[in-house]
Amino acid sequence: DVENLLEKNIYLEQKIIDLRKQGITWHIDNGKFIEYLGNEAGEKLEELILSKMKTESVSEIKGLSASKGSYTGKCFVTKNAKAANKSLKKGEILVTPMTTVDYLPAIRRAGAVITDDGGATCHAAIISREFGIPCIVGTKIVSKVLKTGDMVEVDTKIGLVKIIKRHN
Repeated sequence: DVENLLEKNIYLEQKIIDLRKQGITWHIDNGKFIEYLGNEAGEKLEELILSKMKTESVSEIKGLSASKGSYTGKCFVTKNAKAANKSLKKGEILVTPMTTVDYLPAIRRAGAVITDDGGATCHAAIISREFGIPCIVGTKIVSKVLKTGDMVEVDTKIGLVKIIKRHN
């Protein structure tokens, strides 16, 4: 890009610049250089990282403590608020990429909440604090590593999810 600008006076299109601000991932595949931009960049990076990781060997997952407390229980893993609202049993741990207002009925029944995304001011963090439910956010991988029925310990003192027993 710099070479094109300096030697050929070719500028990047504004839409490319805007997408790069949202995210950028470069990947070399069979000698071919590929650029991924915007949401596609994050998805590709996640795919590349997780494809290399053997999730069965993960025993602990770190994240950001968003609501105080510790809790041990079975996981309910979903990407769908409707499924969570219908099927999450009282006391189960809600594990999801992120929450929205649609998840409120499930969160009220949850013993704890763990998400891939988010920070101290995300929806899951705020609602968990309001309801007094232990919550860890920003783990990046929890919804891909854990399966429904896995038994885990949520320790918000150190932002750690410890896998106690895998559900077969």
